[in-house]
Amino acid sequence: MVLQERADRLRETHIEGASDLAVEAVSPLTAHSHLFEKPYDYGQAGVQEHWVVDPETQMVEIYGLEEKGLALLEGVRGMGRVRSCLIPGLETDVAELFHDL
Repeated sequence: MVLQERADRLRETHIEGASDLAVEAVSPLTAHSHLFEKPYDYGQAGVQEHWVVDPETQMVEIYGLEEKGLALLEGVRGMGRVRSCLIPGLETDVAELFHDL
């Protein structure tokens, strides 16, 4: 996702530079990469917020861009709500997100 104020980076086939928000679901095969490598890589690229959604543990973690890269801001497992620090009104109920699993 790219914020409206950075819409000039949108091209017909790609984004010039990093997106502002990245949301990814992990699998057992990709969990290590999503939890340890991707936050660093995304932070270095300038992604402002990264959500990691893990269906196996029913957890959602939100990482936000800080001086040294992306840092864990919030994590909810099972029940509760997660809210974006970047986009007002973007939130989800974690239990509802995994309801049909």
